[in-house]
Amino acid sequence: MRAHTPTIGLCRIKVRAHDNPRQQFQNYSTVTFVVYQRLRPSEPNYSPNIGAEGGVHIQFILDHYNDLPLQTVFMTDDHNRHDKRIVDWMACLKPEVNYVPFTMNRLRQTGPWMGEAAPRAALVEQCWRNILDVFGASAAAVEPRVPPRVAYYQGSYFMASRAQLWRHPRSTYARAHALFAGGDGRCHAGELGLSLIHI
Repeated sequence: MRAHTPTIGLCRIKVRAHDNPRQQFQNYSTVTFVVYQRLRPSEPNYSPNIGAEGGVHIQFILDHYNDLPLQTVFMTDDHNRHDKRIVDWMACLKPEVNYVPFTMNRLRQTGPWMGEAAPRAALVEQCWRNILDVFGASAAAVEPRVPPRVAYYQGSYFMASRAQLWRHPRSTYARAHALFAGGDGRCHAGELGLSLIHI
């Protein structure tokens, strides 16, 4: 296997956060950018324009699974809107760090989310439960019929290490991808699991 260098993809998922992200930096390394585009299917690094950022993130993992870099920073092309120093921070990551959020604004919400009407909020909750199930974490979900409480870093800019991403086999990411850009844009088909969702 050839030598790895930290890589950035235009790519959003969630792993375990450190208590104090500022302690995870030191002057290190080089950076390679991998930019995905959603306009020209016949050109390199194409990802269908469905599944939001999650579709691209998971596609990057699938595309590079056997040769992932030591660390991958997932971000979008308008990163200056969230953090004007993110590129500077990337060069300072310690190689042993497994996860670091690249925004400090931590948000917390309880459903319905983002002011959505109940039917859409029910679908959002169902999709979250589907993703947890793909990664074998459905037991970590809230109890059935209880409104989920969701905490995340605004913008979902983060670094995940190769070791962290390799905790799941490629087949797991392929299943997740089918719910995002690898499918038809629907993270759930059929009836909602009304015995589980809280609405």
